[in-house]
Amino acid sequence: MNSFHMRRSLSLLFLAAFSLPAQPLPPEVLTLARIHDRVREAVERLPDCTCVETVARFRKPAGKELKPVDRAVLQILFSGGKELFASPGDTHWETNPFAFLTSGMMGNGIFALHLKAVLVNNQAIIRYKGDESPNGRREARYDFHISRMASGFTVQHAGVSGVVAERGSFWADPETYDLHRLEYHAEEIPPELLYADIFTAIDYDRVRIGESDVLLPRAADVRTIGVDGEENRNLIEFTHCQG
Repeated sequence: MNSFHMRRSLSLLFLAAFSLPAQPLPPEVLTLARIHDRVREAVERLPDCTCVETVARFRKPAGKELKPVDRAVLQILFSGGKELFASPGDTHWETNPFAFLTSGMMGNGIFALHLKAVLVNNQAIIRYKGDESPNGRREARYDFHISRMASGFTVQHAGVSGVVAERGSFWADPETYDLHRLEYHAEEIPPELLYADIFTAIDYDRVRIGESDVLLPRAADVRTIGVDGEENRNLIEFTHCQG
């Protein structure tokens, strides 16, 4: 008898739970879902396009001042989910930008691949950190972390390569859900890479290509600090984008 009544009571409890009205999601969760949708749509609809990538490169030996090294200009092509590079005016495309440089710091993934890792491929753990107004405009800030196991962020240095984790933040308009900025540090850097820190910041904007306004990076700032204290910095601009 007691056993029967217990089962019946549990059944009634489950029925009561399922009959409760659905609780509304917190505004920051809804905003994040819409940012996800907005970015996913932008990436999936991104047409094959080319931009001019101009990179001002700087170097700071340990204990000295940061000084300019050179200025590199490349074409970048985003096609089929890949980033390809070529010399200005050339049509011979390479996957590695170092094919056109003899030395110094250079990288890829800034155009779209890191954005996909954070907001499209569900690789990141994301937490809301509140609204901010860094440039006089209201922006929703979210912090994220991508584990080394889930990350595809591969770093090459001094003939060695290794995968690193990522931790950073992104800011988006809480009304239009457009992404404005993404920044992150590398974590769990393999010691053989000889880097103490790797930092990247990317600013985004809407760019008119053909009949559409597409989300593209406008500028980026990439910095590395070696275990010996040497710093390198690349200031990157993307211009003359066209389909």
